[in-house]
Amino acid sequence: MNIGQFKLKNRISLAPMAEVTDIAFRELCIKEGCGFTITEMVNAHAIIHADENTLRMTKTSKLESPRCIQIFGGDHDAVIQAAKIVEKDCDILNFNMGCPVDKVTSINAGSALLKDLVSTKKLLTDLKSEIKIPLTIKTRIGYDDEINIPQVAKMCEEVGIDCLMIHGRTKAQGYFGNADWKSIETAKQNYSGPVIGNGDVIDEVSAKNMLSFCDGAMIGRAAIGNPFIFSRVTHFLETGNFLPKESVHDRISMYYKYVKLAEKYRIGTLVRLRQQAVWFCKGFVGSKDMRMKISSAKTYDDIKKAMDDFLSENT
Repeated sequence: MNIGQFKLKNRISLAPMAEVTDIAFRELCIKEGCGFTITEMVNAHAIIHADENTLRMTKTSKLESPRCIQIFGGDHDAVIQAAKIVEKDCDILNFNMGCPVDKVTSINAGSALLKDLVSTKKLLTDLKSEIKIPLTIKTRIGYDDEINIPQVAKMCEEVGIDCLMIHGRTKAQGYFGNADWKSIETAKQNYSGPVIGNGDVIDEVSAKNMLSFCDGAMIGRAAIGNPFIFSRVTHFLETGNFLPKESVHDRISMYYKYVKLAEKYRIGTLVRLRQQAVWFCKGFVGSKDMRMKISSAKTYDDIKKAMDDFLSENT
């Protein structure tokens, strides 16, 4: 599939997730077969004020092609100014209209933009006219119980948005309950551009099912600590066969690859390494004690020792 003039490697993408999908993690996912990645969302005001941590989050890997940066904000002028700042560093801009977190919606950003489509259309129209790269939207199917994604899709069609990425839950749902794929399918009928479906794409079969009515499938929480999901899904789509399940050794080895990349990109804080380690080790039989040790680790060496001890006891 294409977004604007850019052809994606394949139809499977990684959902942008705050404090999860940093540059090191995205690079691992690409190496496992992910076709398209997006940076973590970055605050428009922080970009304007050249916040060092925020600008670091906009950096992309050489493996990311096309490069896509996601911004969020509720202030019309700030969003446009921030977009013009970052467009020189990416090929595609993604605007967040789906984040359900209260600290984001409280500034009229993220999914709060779904409450007033008149104002939102004005923002998107001006944003589209001010940048020279493709503009894409990541959104939800509605804010509360009222699902208005068909109207959102029609608005995006009229504005000329280059790709619509839809999480099949409302803001009110958060991440609970089942994703409403029917609403995503309905939205596609109101929008002629490519639609990437998100929500409950958790394995090979669900990815294939999403692709039965969407141009692309986006994997979110199922990828946390598990870049292997992309090699599994792409292999299944190409061959119809399932790859063998990864071993504990495979998962921990992948974490060590993450650590090396985090060091390369200078993002390897203890907090980040500790949290990623917990995610990479989630689901191992008998791993509760190891994960508790990781969570209380005072150094990276403490994390590594907990993992290596677990490996020696279970191989």
